[in-house]
Amino acid sequence: MQLKTDTVDLIVPNLRAIGSKQILKDLAQEMSAKLGLRAQIIYNHLQHQMQPGRCSISGGVMIVDALLSTIDKPFTALSRLSSAYDFQAADGQPVDLIVLVLSPEREKIAHLQTLAGWSRRMKDTPLCSILRRAEDADDMHLALASASKPLKAAA
Repeated sequence: MQLKTDTVDLIVPNLRAIGSKQILKDLAQEMSAKLGLRAQIIYNHLQHQMQPGRCSISGGVMIVDALLSTIDKPFTALSRLSSAYDFQAADGQPVDLIVLVLSPEREKIAHLQTLAGWSRRMKDTPLCSILRRAEDADDMHLALASASKPLKAAA
């Protein structure tokens, strides 16, 4: 499986930040149509990953991942919240950018490589600033594409 750090299957700009559960429910709903899965199934996996220590939160960016037996190929979504939300990050910064990485259960190594790539990508402060200022999903997609750098897979 290819690393998916330069493509995104879904971009959701300006997602309302009402509460952590509602944010995940709204994202699951957006993803369900693209994946052909019930939103509740996606939400349950995301909610499970939100337990302390299971997702990465730093610098206003949260990366949530899950392995699912019900998908055949990886799926990545990027969302920008309409206003930053406090997910109790260790650095104290509220989150306004969320990356969701879903992979088939059988692709564990590639999944970890994809997560590592997205983690490096989202530590790029200039890129995150552009994503935060982007007017719409097209602008966010262009920012990702123009900032795309070849990322080496972990050996």
